[in-house]
Amino acid sequence: MQQRHFTLLGRPVDINKLISSHVNGYLKKNIEYVIGRFCAADLTYVVNFRYLLENVRTTHALMKDHLILDSFEDMFNEVNECSSVGQFRGRVFNHIATELTIDIAKNFSFNTSTERFVRPAVAYAEPPKRESALRGVKQHFWYGNGFRQAYEALGAQYRGYFGLEHIEALLDILKPADVPDLCVQLTTEISRPVIDTLEPYIAVVTDVLPPMPPNDRQKGTLVGFPRIQGRLVSEKVTTFSALRPELFQTRIRIAQQGVAHLTVNRTNLHIYASVISGCGTKVLASASTAEAEVRTALGAAGKGGNAAAAAVIGKRIAEKAKAAGVEKVAFDRAGFAYHGRVKALAEAAREAGLQF
Repeated sequence: MQQRHFTLLGRPVDINKLISSHVNGYLKKNIEYVIGRFCAADLTYVVNFRYLLENVRTTHALMKDHLILDSFEDMFNEVNECSSVGQFRGRVFNHIATELTIDIAKNFSFNTSTERFVRPAVAYAEPPKRESALRGVKQHFWYGNGFRQAYEALGAQYRGYFGLEHIEALLDILKPADVPDLCVQLTTEISRPVIDTLEPYIAVVTDVLPPMPPNDRQKGTLVGFPRIQGRLVSEKVTTFSALRPELFQTRIRIAQQGVAHLTVNRTNLHIYASVISGCGTKVLASASTAEAEVRTALGAAGKGGNAAAAAVIGKRIAEKAKAAGVEKVAFDRAGFAYHGRVKALAEAAREAGLQF
């Protein structure tokens, strides 16, 4: 390297320049093979890609002290087909964004034990279209068989899942300016199916609801339900138990009365009662068989699931409601039939002085 010129057939030749030109070409080919290998695999290969790319970068750094080489960034951007100098906006960025939005977001499930995303046995979506795997690579190149065999074993431990190691590799590869763009693209692709599904229903609700003050929003929603129900885009929505027409009709009448309402809920072991303000924004009183005081009075566990326990809760909720200044309520049985424990609670509340 010390001898830069010599004469060949009477003509001066710059050895350093000649070697530099060949090394520049070889480095670009190595970068091409490294990027090509990455773009032909899924995103779990990003750790291997970082290893390979760092080796090319280190080789370039060691040789540039002796040869006239292009900058590594210029080489990478040229091979990566970047649209702007100094920015990773080419094949690598596009491959990362595509893999995140189409493969990782749709086909990977989060494992809470290992705290990483894993690929399940059944794919939920078709994998993205990737570049074809490279063939005929020379042995001494960074993606050649000799080099690949040495690093494939090291990188194999990071394949098959997507975790913190892969995110760190992405941050090393991407420019700081690329990260916000990638996050925006990822969130957009994830939220788009949700928005596309809910938007028709939101549009219907917004269209039929009249303007209303904040404290009347619940009442206005209930009154507008008949028109909403008639214009729902999908009939599947009305199959949910919480959206049964008879349940909404009851709550429409309750909202029209503008008074506090007594609502009940029951399970196999317990029954619950609450008195809610007329605007629906405040719980004025509540009682249930799950309360320690009530369970002590009832005795053994499991006694909260009978009519006698429901009657105790009816009396208790009436006393609490009157203490809160509520004498008259509308009874909302929340879709439960008026018999058994629900009936026992209602009759006990009436006997205790609650009017409905």
